[in-house]
Amino acid sequence: MTSTNDSGGKLARHELIWKPEYSVGVAKFDEQHQKLFGMLTDLYDVLQGAAVEERLREVIHELLLYTITHFSDEEAEMFRTGYPAYPAHKSEHDALMEKTRQFDVQAKSSMISTKMLCIEMIAVLSDWLKEHIAKVDKEYAEHMVANGVR
Repeated sequence: MTSTNDSGGKLARHELIWKPEYSVGVAKFDEQHQKLFGMLTDLYDVLQGAAVEERLREVIHELLLYTITHFSDEEAEMFRTGYPAYPAHKSEHDALMEKTRQFDVQAKSSMISTKMLCIEMIAVLSDWLKEHIAKVDKEYAEHMVANGVR
């Protein structure tokens, strides 16, 4: 079974796996990005099984909490090193955090089925992760390494 992404196409599990081309050259952030992709594949795997609703809600919540941690870590280093594009980068993080807060509220309130919510989350977050890491995060790589962030 595959999930549908925003463009209506099917999203396969292998599309949710971190790839070396996503590396930003900062080990800490590469590891966090890998963990985020891993959490997405966990969500996908739970969705494909006969999981109970509560387990799906737990995985959603864990993913959202880890996203907050990752963004905080990235933003702290950007701020500390004086990264010039910090405001724009933070704005992108803030927009996704608002979307993830909506996912969390929906998961807790049962506004939509948890499986439908998982499908939407997987599509939104996998697209966002791939685009954001490949373009926006790669832009800070040289600055971070030049400022001693490894």
